[in-house]
Amino acid sequence: MLEMMLHAGKRNAGFKFGNVEQGYYGLVQPEDFISGSSLATAIGLTGGTVANNTEGWLKFSYYGKTLYIAKKPFRTNVTWADIYTAGAVYGNNSYGRVYSGGASKLQNTTVVIGGKTYRVRLIKSAATDPTATTVAASELGDLVKRINSSAGGIWPTFNSTELGFAGGPGSFTWLVETRTSNLNARLHCYGPTMGMTQDLATTRDTYYGWRPVLELIP
Repeated sequence: MLEMMLHAGKRNAGFKFGNVEQGYYGLVQPEDFISGSSLATAIGLTGGTVANNTEGWLKFSYYGKTLYIAKKPFRTNVTWADIYTAGAVYGNNSYGRVYSGGASKLQNTTVVIGGKTYRVRLIKSAATDPTATTVAASELGDLVKRINSSAGGIWPTFNSTELGFAGGPGSFTWLVETRTSNLNARLHCYGPTMGMTQDLATTRDTYYGWRPVLELIP
């Protein structure tokens, strides 16, 4: 019994909500990690406009992986193609799904912060790609949506305005996935309840935002 209690304590250690499978540690400030503009410079992402540079990072655990997700979009007026060209959509050693008219780019961009290496990518909204426009069991649904009180989150910490989903520049967050019914379209998450929509990977709009994920490489 004592061994079981110690194991449970280790799984839950340091979390405000949840555990190592699906858990939220808290907010990390950019001065203690990295700012959005510094990250964009480090990976060569120049498309769009700097935004929310003093906002922090939401630190999560997802099935043993440590993830830092931008609290708000760090660039607006940015295209999915801009992010793909920087190698920062998929966070792996593949080319992913090349957008129509685009050139193949390995999606293996990393950044070193405080001596630790992180994959740079977008938020995943589904277990499969391509997918439909619904928030499935995923980083988006299991982590970000859970801390959003406006979206009925069970770990209410911020609302959609505080998370930059409720409207205004960058409020449509580009996601990893392609739309099942239109392989030229890439998905967004937007609005107070974090709904889903789509647009072409090359569409530039002030409402379209870059909200990166940094995944710690063990």
